[in-house]
Amino acid sequence: MSWNKIIGHEKIKRILQNDILNNSIANAYCFVGPEGIGKDAMAIAFAKVMNCKQAVHENNTVDACGVCKSCQQFDNLSHPNFELIFSLPTGKAGDSESPFEKLDNEQFAEVRRELQAKSENHYHKMEIKGANFIRVSFIRFVKRKLLLSNSVPGRRFILVSRADEMNVESANAFLKTLEEPHNDVTIVLTSSKAEGMLPTIMSRCRKVQFSPVEVGQIKKELMVNYGFDEESAHTASLFSGGSPVRALQFESSDLAASRNAMVNMLRQSLKRKDFQLSLSAAIEELVSTKDKNKLFNDLKLFQLWLRDVSANRYGGGANLFNSDDSLTIIKFDNAFRDKNILKAIEEVDASITLVHRNVNPQLLLYKLFFNLREIFLV
Repeated sequence: MSWNKIIGHEKIKRILQNDILNNSIANAYCFVGPEGIGKDAMAIAFAKVMNCKQAVHENNTVDACGVCKSCQQFDNLSHPNFELIFSLPTGKAGDSESPFEKLDNEQFAEVRRELQAKSENHYHKMEIKGANFIRVSFIRFVKRKLLLSNSVPGRRFILVSRADEMNVESANAFLKTLEEPHNDVTIVLTSSKAEGMLPTIMSRCRKVQFSPVEVGQIKKELMVNYGFDEESAHTASLFSGGSPVRALQFESSDLAASRNAMVNMLRQSLKRKDFQLSLSAAIEELVSTKDKNKLFNDLKLFQLWLRDVSANRYGGGANLFNSDDSLTIIKFDNAFRDKNILKAIEEVDASITLVHRNVNPQLLLYKLFFNLREIFLV
């Protein structure tokens, strides 16, 4: 099966199934919505159903059989009718037609690892060092492949992951592909930053808006399909903010330790004297892993802790996310009862939005905790 592997988004599943059943599949779709909610995974499921050799039709629905050769190939992203376009690092200069041949050995090995991770988990967010843009060479490479006949029957499918990462040159090249559609090709662009895409590209796509998944649904899926116990599923789903990807990242992480490290940084920043040295050491330790996903998650945990301080202040102390740390939360709130806790939460939220941009993590954290110091001590 295909759709049942997608957490939530039941309305969108019905829309795509109706397109298949009514033979009204668009040449191009744009799946837009917050990061980490399964847009790529949904696109792959869509392609899998369209190419299944034994599609299951039941009660005005259509699903992939999950067992034919086509389904198995889509499961590991090796189907001949499937192309995945994504950001690549700058490679060696040269006239190679393949963007992959321009990569050095280390870059190529990293790309292979990320593709393998994506094939094993369609929710996986590919992170490749130096891959800031979708290269025009990649767009041209796929366009040349589209000129060739299908090697196997079925509908060819192109997934442009994080399409907002196309630069001007690649976006213009891609626009020409949209202006000359192929009858047997469907293109899906996914993006959490649709405002960064050319309006002319957006206008040629059928827009499908994704929303965060309900926390209760994430909890259920974690328990049923991912082996979480009820307590872990509850914690991860609350932390997720509606993102299955974020929930799955915490299957084996120590939430309390990560949270405590952030709270300790706050504690260091609020020392009346000589706070810079201890704060600097704490920040250095946190950023030493150079893992932006961990930094993002740690900041989300810290934000939830500050929200618990706010909840305690305004009468919601009985339902704290960090109930195991309630004594510290109450003590902190009592000490800074007259300070603007909501502004502090906004400062953390602003930092979270910058993590996956080209912002130095050390500078980001220094600015955050100096701003928090000003909120709580001035």
